[in-house]
Amino acid sequence: MSGSNDVDVLREALERDEPPPIGQQFRLIRAAMRSDPAAASRLMQQAYVRGLEGAYAAGDDAGLASLATLGAVVLDSVGDHAGAIARLDQALTLASEDGEARPRILATRAIYEAVGEQLSEARTSLVAAADAIPAAASMETRLDVEMCTAMVSCVALDLGELPQASSTIADAQAERLDSIASALMVYLTETLGAIGESSEARAWADALQGYAGAVQHPARSIDALVAQFALKTRRTLELDETEADPQDLDGQAGRTFNNAALWRTRVLVTYSALMRGDRVAARDAVASLDSRRSVMHLAFQSASDGFALAVRAMLEPGVTIESAMPPEQATLLSISGALASAEATAIAGSQSRAADWLTWFDRSLPARVVTSMEWPVCRKRVEGLLLLRLGDSREAVVRLREAVRCCDERGDAVQAGIGRIQLAEALVRGSGVLHPSYRALLIGQADPDALRNLGVDPIPFAYAASRTFLREEKQPERGGLTPREVQVLGRLAQGMTYDAIGKELKINPRTVGVHASHCYEKLGVRNRVEAVQTATRLGIV
Repeated sequence: MSGSNDVDVLREALERDEPPPIGQQFRLIRAAMRSDPAAASRLMQQAYVRGLEGAYAAGDDAGLASLATLGAVVLDSVGDHAGAIARLDQALTLASEDGEARPRILATRAIYEAVGEQLSEARTSLVAAADAIPAAASMETRLDVEMCTAMVSCVALDLGELPQASSTIADAQAERLDSIASALMVYLTETLGAIGESSEARAWADALQGYAGAVQHPARSIDALVAQFALKTRRTLELDETEADPQDLDGQAGRTFNNAALWRTRVLVTYSALMRGDRVAARDAVASLDSRRSVMHLAFQSASDGFALAVRAMLEPGVTIESAMPPEQATLLSISGALASAEATAIAGSQSRAADWLTWFDRSLPARVVTSMEWPVCRKRVEGLLLLRLGDSREAVVRLREAVRCCDERGDAVQAGIGRIQLAEALVRGSGVLHPSYRALLIGQADPDALRNLGVDPIPFAYAASRTFLREEKQPERGGLTPREVQVLGRLAQGMTYDAIGKELKINPRTVGVHASHCYEKLGVRNRVEAVQTATRLGIV
């Protein structure tokens, strides 16, 4: 069907006295948007306002809420995230104070705010939604608000709320509200994957696939297939012929305007290329991610930079990168990019930024979070590499051993194999015994052939651990700079004042001065300028 015909079909459907059901409208909108986005958007704007006014005049709260959500989804799918929220606010002006549309619209608004990393605003919207639920509200409205609340909890990594999320899904299924249950399954699967509960995540992904197949819901089907692909990638990079092909997933996600699934697929392709040591494929995959930035939320866009840094750090030996700052807050959406950025910093960044990342892991990321679905790097392994960068080989070995144990327990064969390789390197470098035969022995015991059998090129990962140590002439003396001193020195190099450093690190400016004095003394310098020059030569900043 031509583009003009798709738009004409949509126009004819929307102009009927009784427009088709919302689900059918959405399918027509997708077709028109694929064919002629500009014409479809103009048509939707006119039809949306007319539909809202009609639902309001008829006292149709369910229709008003559904139209508001539909309008927001359409705008969000083409990258107009602010417009999506504005569309919901427009609907709120028509929603009655004591009706059921208001709480549902407010709860939907909270999801868009959370995905946009406006967590405080999202929580405020949820409180307003709960307060707006009428005493005689239907079970569907109550479960809709509960579902949105659970989604926001997943995005915000409020992991204590996971049992409630499972309960909400069960309640929705009992009421035959499977559309509500399936929407929450997507977020719950991602969150369970992040805390290493692979078997539970797999079960929810399978349940989601079953629902999507039963009702022929293409977008949910893509969500399930991407989750299944991600969970398989933890064990091996080689997929069976019977399983979904990444390129096919990519195409299906694009056709259904499932931007989040499309993004996750491309991140997984980037990860797989990096594991194989394929520079060309990795760079192409990063470029494909960048091509989607315009329609993605800020958290996704920031993560993209982390994946590019990881590719450069791993596949371009000797390169020094301008490593990324940790995100202001840890969310379900920021984990993958954060893990990529932290590992890149450990391999090819500065000591001062490595200390920033270790602090972020300790303070901002819940302890139960061990990886992510789309970038399944082991958190403990990354922390071990960061500690190597800071010269603490003893604690680094502890973290790397923990990483291997955790990955073995979860059946994460790829990361377990990489962890063994890097643990062997850390033991060699940490002991100071650099005889080639000793190194070959330990690396051999780490079984690089097992990694090759999984489709992973062990060489970049074997040397990544060694590269986190400074060169011999750059090794800090015994009793060298502490992580906090390194953080202070890095900020002095940026020209920050003691007051600014204290505010950013949440310490007293006088304490900053004490740390600076210790830096000068340990580096054998007299002032800030000499300290920065020496720290730059040593690879500290």
